[in-house]
Amino acid sequence: MRLAPREKPVLPKEKTYQAMTSGPVAKQLFQFSLPLFFSMLFQQIYNIADTIVAGRFISASALSAIGIISAVNWIYLALTNGTAQGCNVVIARVFGSGDREHTHTAITTAFLFQIALALVLTAIFIPAHHWILRVINTPDSLYGDASTYLLIYTSALLFQFLYTTANACFQALGDSRMCLCFLIFSSLLNIGLDIAFVAFFSWGVAGIAWATFLTQGLAAALSVGVLVRRLKRLVPKEKPRLFDPSDLLSMLRVMIPSVCQQSFISVGVMMVQGLVNSMGEVAIMAFTVGNKISAFCIACLGTVARSFGTFASQNFGAGKLDRIKEGLRVLLKFEMLAVSLIAIGYYTLGPTAIRLFVADDAPPEALALGAQMLMILAVGNFGLETKNSFDNALVGCGHMVEFMITTFADLFTRVILSYALARVLGFYAMPVATAAGWFLGGALAVGFYFRMKRRFAIK
Repeated sequence: MRLAPREKPVLPKEKTYQAMTSGPVAKQLFQFSLPLFFSMLFQQIYNIADTIVAGRFISASALSAIGIISAVNWIYLALTNGTAQGCNVVIARVFGSGDREHTHTAITTAFLFQIALALVLTAIFIPAHHWILRVINTPDSLYGDASTYLLIYTSALLFQFLYTTANACFQALGDSRMCLCFLIFSSLLNIGLDIAFVAFFSWGVAGIAWATFLTQGLAAALSVGVLVRRLKRLVPKEKPRLFDPSDLLSMLRVMIPSVCQQSFISVGVMMVQGLVNSMGEVAIMAFTVGNKISAFCIACLGTVARSFGTFASQNFGAGKLDRIKEGLRVLLKFEMLAVSLIAIGYYTLGPTAIRLFVADDAPPEALALGAQMLMILAVGNFGLETKNSFDNALVGCGHMVEFMITTFADLFTRVILSYALARVLGFYAMPVATAAGWFLGGALAVGFYFRMKRRFAIK
């Protein structure tokens, strides 16, 4: 696979593609990341809509049941996001080298592999969903709703793979706006279907699950359809190969560490969720709402760091390593400012935000625990975004082993400290351990980046 540009690179002229290998770094990075930021904003609205509708229109128990599934959902996210990251990194490098035909082949190779993997995993996870709920100590009072939701949600796994892979391809080609369009559409549709199925048809938790199923299916069909049209314009005359084993091998070199890393995270999240479940429904409710708000802010903010990963991949493919350092400097300034603003928001608006998720008769102790959890995580966010920034520089340059080490250190710290401190701090052990893990992972990522910098002699 080419990692350096050809003597006369042939880059697409369409406005839908963006090669970020020349021009003002800050302008390009934020132009590319802004649509992705709003995409993630709507993605998080899409995610929290289920929780709000369950808490406000069904019951506190329904909210807790969906919160339990959020931990299981980390397994699916590990698989879809991890494999999509492998597709994105390789396709971005090929695209940065200027080879249209090779880019076309890399994209079709990615989709063929992802479809096959999704079908196999669906056949495994559907029969195993009862076992998963038992492993994480799901209370009997919540088991029925949790099982119904998880079964329907698992049935849509193919849609998740298709949609995530299409988004990864759009981003690799420098088109972040199309991702935003699909997210706006799917978010609004999901919210509308949630309210219709729950408030008007009284389908309960099953209605929320079916709303997600239908939304993901339609979004996947539309995104893949648009990408197919783009591919025809990318190589209008030639007929490139549909599958290239060498491209798949290059993707697997990124996919496997990424999936392993994110899978370990998902297992860690489930272990922490099991600890929370053992503390009762009040703790489950507080943890669910606090996590939803924290994840909302972290995911939106982390989009800019992930955009830098694509930026770094393209410039690594073009051999322009000095632009990676400049982009990282711009990114860090933005991330620290944004984290400071989020911390102020947690301390001033945290209790108000938590009340949006629950009905008026929710236990007041759950609301207090959730607000205090956010205050602890506000400090930890500084470590997390440092880790995200340097991690994406490492990933963009192909340093997946270092990326895995930083993430495993974060994960092990969170899980071990959560259990070790639970007897002393109770519920507060989870947010304290999370913040500690983020800072440790951030410190390691900084060290690995400067070691890579010396190796490549980045000026």
